[in-house]
Amino acid sequence: MQLNADQTDAVREIFNIGLGRAAATLSELIAMRIEMTVPRVTLRLLDDAGDPRAASPDVPDMAIIEDFRGGIAGRSALVLPHTSGLRLAQLLSGVGEPVDELDLEMSGILTEVGNIMLNSVLGVLANIIGTHLVYSVPHFHGARPVNLLLSHVTSGPRAVLVADADFWVRNDIIHGSILVAMETREAEAILDAICKVEA
Repeated sequence: MQLNADQTDAVREIFNIGLGRAAATLSELIAMRIEMTVPRVTLRLLDDAGDPRAASPDVPDMAIIEDFRGGIAGRSALVLPHTSGLRLAQLLSGVGEPVDELDLEMSGILTEVGNIMLNSVLGVLANIIGTHLVYSVPHFHGARPVNLLLSHVTSGPRAVLVADADFWVRNDIIHGSILVAMETREAEAILDAICKVEA
């Protein structure tokens, strides 16, 4: 299951708009300039046996999970490789020395970052397709496989939009992914609606 060129451009634009808004919000909240871009987006079938991203690190990821429902329903996630999550938490919390694990405050910071990013992206998506979404309270997960975290979206065939996300914080670049999982038929309907709007 793949995006064509027009779909790729349209979906990447939605993610870039959403992350641009999230970056502005975060920059204001923490008084630190943050920039975010999406260099690549893909659409994949969600297979319980494997990670939906193109590559999966050997160490467990950190993930902030948020469900959504309304005109469409599914589960979204901000996923950060372990070292990237630690570095981002360190930068945003103002801790001077590198950290090996997250404390409660740092995991809370990452959860709020994920909340702002996911809400921004899903909000833009909802506006584009003309629907309203309700979001669950986000939850932080430190060591569960991404495919299992997303596997309870629905019992039917599932698809996941995967957007690589790059963060610039101070002089550091942090790599992560934003995933939006839903029923395959809903994903196909959304892509059709997006392309009609963008046409």
